[in-house]
Amino acid sequence: NNAAERIAGGLFQAQLAGAIRDLNDWADAAYADLVARHRSSLERYAHHLLGCREDAEDALQEALVRGYRSIASCDQPERVRAWLLSILVNRCRTRLGRRDLVVRDLTADRAVDLAADRD
Repeated sequence: NNAAERIAGGLFQAQLAGAIRDLNDWADAAYADLVARHRSSLERYAHHLLGCREDAEDALQEALVRGYRSIASCDQPERVRAWLLSILVNRCRTRLGRRDLVVRDLTADRAVDLAADRD
């Protein structure tokens, strides 16, 4: 009886593992399809916000990775594009904030250099 239960339990575990693999494969394919449908418009919007194609591509990639990791939190699947767009806008804002910090740091460094040159 114990042997039969172990065999049945092992069989169930193998079936469950296979079902989970299938589900993960399906989810990956569904997300890839979603990205393919919306990528160009999201990329254009990021470029519009950032003004630099390389930064836009980086922000989009970060947004898509975050979207993939948190797809379960999208509580309105019919609005998934808007949900991805909100993630993208946040990534762009973060990049703009970093860019602003770099500009301020460079400006401050330049001001120190100019002050030192006057002495």
